[in-house]
Amino acid sequence: MSDAYTKRNGIYSPSGMTYPAKASFDSAQSGPQMAKRFAYADNRSPNQENNSATRAQIRSRARYETQNSTYARGITLTIANDTIGTGPRLQLLSKNSNFNKQVEADFLSWTKAIDLAEKLRAIRIGRLVDGESIGEMVTNPGVNSEVQLDLALYEADYLVAPDFDQNSNTHYDGIDYDEYGNPTKYWLLDEHPDDIGFASLMPKPKAHNASAIIHYFRVDRAGQRRGISEMQSSLELFNMLRTYTKSTLDAAETAANHAGLLFTQAPPEQQADDVAAFYEENMTRNMMKALPFGWDFRQLKAEQPTTSYPAFKNEIINEIARCLNVPFNVAALNSSEYNYASGRLDHQAYFRSISVEQANIETTILNRLYEVWSMEYALLRGLDSMQFVRHNWHWDGFENIDPKKSAEAREIDLINNATTYAQVYADKGLDWEEQFEQRAIEKKKMESLGLVENTTKSTTGDKEDA
Repeated sequence: MSDAYTKRNGIYSPSGMTYPAKASFDSAQSGPQMAKRFAYADNRSPNQENNSATRAQIRSRARYETQNSTYARGITLTIANDTIGTGPRLQLLSKNSNFNKQVEADFLSWTKAIDLAEKLRAIRIGRLVDGESIGEMVTNPGVNSEVQLDLALYEADYLVAPDFDQNSNTHYDGIDYDEYGNPTKYWLLDEHPDDIGFASLMPKPKAHNASAIIHYFRVDRAGQRRGISEMQSSLELFNMLRTYTKSTLDAAETAANHAGLLFTQAPPEQQADDVAAFYEENMTRNMMKALPFGWDFRQLKAEQPTTSYPAFKNEIINEIARCLNVPFNVAALNSSEYNYASGRLDHQAYFRSISVEQANIETTILNRLYEVWSMEYALLRGLDSMQFVRHNWHWDGFENIDPKKSAEAREIDLINNATTYAQVYADKGLDWEEQFEQRAIEKKKMESLGLVENTTKSTTGDKEDA
């Protein structure tokens, strides 16, 4: 590099030239107003920002709101139910259809034996409220299935750092890592740290092999190792919504309980002896009553709730729903202001969010469960390894807002080879091979009974099988 250039702040520039610091971004401006607006902004690492004390505080508040706010409770249940539904279903893709059906049936039986769908819904709620859910693959002799694999669930409170180790590159808040950043051990308590009698014993966590642990949380920043409540940015809004509702009700009750006030302009010596300041008297409904001389009655106006009360609540609910990727009508369970177009548009983003989360669950939870299950299943049945047998997962489909228009669109796509029957049935959470086989059985039965199958005119004018 020539001497004519000097290095300043890591950048080479011609010697003698200066570049005054200028911020072209409004958010980078300095000054008292901006300092006040961003007083709590910092550059802490994701793990320092989400330290154990911060997570515990947010976790307790999120649980409190979920337990006391009908909207918080309803939204978390809706997201969990829409994401998991009745549970995922396995589809094997080997060339042996009979083998596929048998394995799929046995796997479905096992998922029912351990109530996998219910556990997955609890895991999804745990990540929403607590920020993370932890499961351990264990052998449970009580499982009523040939394969006795089970999934034991832990709340985030169970995962704590052992006393002898501090946070470092190889350990963070209850998790040990190798030199490549892969988890090797999880330190879990045997009981919840706040259980009665257990907290006073100063419990020590035990090391669990990471190969058996499923740690389910959302990674928002590179290097993040523990999860934080997905509701954290909306907790104040949930609380505001409950507080405003209670305040409005209190004001309305005050107006309703106090029918009116007595006023007089007379001096104290001319006031009636039986009417003192702050005197109270119950009034019989629908009755006229004479007042003392010089007194006037004014009915207290019920000014709550105001005309803006519903609009304010809706705006708060809408803001809450945004950070959770839920449309307003799902969060509020109110579609009175929606039409077909707006409802469909909002739900497209919601369904996309659900699909992304289902794919995440497949990678983080289901594939690992199936890997262990298939190994035990193969050993019990004397089969070769099933490791290289491809598989898919099917989830419950969503009811369309306008079934007729959707059916017409699917028919056009099939005619133009823009989609497949496998995809059409997968969107409904169904296996296309099973549906085709069932359809063939039904047609054969109808023919044997002499029934004529109905036909309907397609959108293109051709007649197709119904």
